[in-house]
Amino acid sequence: MITKKWTCRICKKIFEKDYPVITIDDELIALESHLQEQLDHLQSHMEKTT
Repeated sequence: MITKKWTCRICKKIFEKDYPVITIDDELIALESHLQEQLDHLQSHMEKTT
């Protein structure tokens, strides 16, 4: 299990999610999901301002 945590600089919301990691591929999948979550959240802020 790996935990990814980040804080949105815009709204200060803290995101924390656990990902099951057994192999190196699982770790890459977890990282990709983590980055996609950040991107989706930040895009939601951009949509609110336009």
